[in-house]
Amino acid sequence: MKINILILSLFLLSLGSIFNISCTSYLENPLIDKETGEEIDLLVIDASVFPVRLQISLIDSISGAAFEIPATVSFSGKNANDIITLSGKKQHEFHTSTGFIELAVDPNVAVSETEPLRFSIHVKTGEHQETAKEFVYDSGGIKKIELKL
Repeated sequence: MKINILILSLFLLSLGSIFNISCTSYLENPLIDKETGEEIDLLVIDASVFPVRLQISLIDSISGAAFEIPATVSFSGKNANDIITLSGKKQHEFHTSTGFIELAVDPNVAVSETEPLRFSIHVKTGEHQETAKEFVYDSGGIKKIELKL
């Protein structure tokens, strides 16, 4: 009986050591990406502060699946400079490698029937010809945009 308890104790001790060694990287700084080593910017935002949000999906026109190669999204037109990240930053270009990007319109910009939101989206990839499409919105809310490449 004492031998069984000793064997069980040694087994549990070795199992604990293996777990400790194999999982130590997950117990380190949670704001460091485990694969790339880059810092992760932690930002918690209530997106409802943005009256107009743009959910842009890039779709492969042949397969119909999400476009999963690096793409650069830019804007032109009357309200191009009013499009911001969910952290409130204005940028000239936005990058995605997942085929999806969510942006917002500056909450200080009123969107109405008399002052519609006007912009064009331009998408560049290394494998496809640049695609551009114009959009006009006269109300707020979440705008789900699918662009086929």
